[in-house]
Amino acid sequence: MDTSIISTTSKRPYKEIAFFYSPWYTAILAVLVYLCWFFDLGVYGLTAMIVLAGVICALCKDLSPLIPISFVFVQVVSDTLGAAYAYIYYICSFALLIVGVVIHFIRFRPYRDYGNVKGFPVAVGLCGIAILFGGITLSAERSLFPALIVVLYGLLATGSGYFFYGTLGQNNAKRLRNTVIGAILASSCIAFIQLLTLILSSDNPLQAISSKYELNAGYGHPNYLANIISRSIPICIYLSVSNKRYSFLWLVAAYVCGIGIILTSSRATLLVAFIVSIVCLIYFFPKLDYKINWICTIVMLIGVTMVGLAVVYDKLESLFSTLINMGFDSNGRIELWKTGMERFASHPIFGVGLDYDLGGREDLTNTSFTPYWYHNTFVQILCSLGIFGLITYGFYFYRQYKIFAVSKNVTVKSLMFVIILMQGISMLDIFFLTPQEFLQMVLITTAALRSLPRDKEDTHIYDIIKFAKKHDRFNIFEKFKRRTEK
Repeated sequence: MDTSIISTTSKRPYKEIAFFYSPWYTAILAVLVYLCWFFDLGVYGLTAMIVLAGVICALCKDLSPLIPISFVFVQVVSDTLGAAYAYIYYICSFALLIVGVVIHFIRFRPYRDYGNVKGFPVAVGLCGIAILFGGITLSAERSLFPALIVVLYGLLATGSGYFFYGTLGQNNAKRLRNTVIGAILASSCIAFIQLLTLILSSDNPLQAISSKYELNAGYGHPNYLANIISRSIPICIYLSVSNKRYSFLWLVAAYVCGIGIILTSSRATLLVAFIVSIVCLIYFFPKLDYKINWICTIVMLIGVTMVGLAVVYDKLESLFSTLINMGFDSNGRIELWKTGMERFASHPIFGVGLDYDLGGREDLTNTSFTPYWYHNTFVQILCSLGIFGLITYGFYFYRQYKIFAVSKNVTVKSLMFVIILMQGISMLDIFFLTPQEFLQMVLITTAALRSLPRDKEDTHIYDIIKFAKKHDRFNIFEKFKRRTEK
């Protein structure tokens, strides 16, 4: 019997599923997310996305199709996410996801690339360790369940940088960048359409815009909708200078995003988005080959704005009372910052932990799943994670912005502005340390990292690994390599 035939036929060559890497996949996923949100099917929608993530892990070597899921999964939530019957769905779907991840590691062995692990994954891992150690000196006062949630978050954050570095865009950095851009645009479109749905379905749309917090999407209030919508502005401005036919129309899309932010009356997002938009316009303008259409579009949008302001001038105060009446009022933020700094002063090394104020304290200020937010990234890190957290996140920011600074790719620069916008908003709001936001920033930065030449991805960790291999008297590395190759 010819065994060569069996050996060649039993090991089928890997073939990508093209659909998962196409824009249609992201578009269809976005439509399904909106429909599940609209019909209040959040439990089933979230379960389906978790199962889909498990299937992708099992079938795909390049896990870029996970990126759209990571950006839109939370937007499926309307009201019934925490229904009593939902937990059996979540447990089963997460079990399937874990199975998919295990299959991926066995089938594709992404850890083979971890020997070349670079500075940013290390920085993300250190941030996860800081989350794990946050509040450790308060262990006697902590409630078990909230503390376990924070520990799980820290563990996942610690491994996320390594996991995505080994599984995303190994051989196709351009496709990875385009996937991230598509996911950002899809997420913003969903948020904008949800905002319009909330306004138009209200008994009094003008009153809904004026009162602001009537426009609650379930997974987040208007400030979060504004945050998501704003991320597309740098992308749209970048696409407007791509020198393709009608590319200047992307400026209209950026303008529509701005209108969406104004409708939410989110002052922090409006301020940061306005500044970042001006910087993007100035930065990307020299990239244009044909500037006339682009300049004419800018002038037209300014004209539309002036006409629009004239039309609704009498209604401005009633429509946007939060923006106009509150102005630069801190809305309690300064008091929150003082509280955070006082708590940091009492526990300066490891902070009070993200689970502080949760799980039955007398001064309970949040739900059992929501940390106490200080509406400032710097204060949040100092208070929750202490000096240790400040050092680790300082290294994180250094590695992150070094990647964007070194890269000369224009697409990567547009992603840099998205990161700047997200982190700028978080200096006045809560988003930086939320799991979904942190995950999305890791994915965006990993896409930028994959665009760099190998010699630009320097780190001392790789030097340590090479030193260890050179002085490996017991051949540990070789033994491990032989076992994984079997």
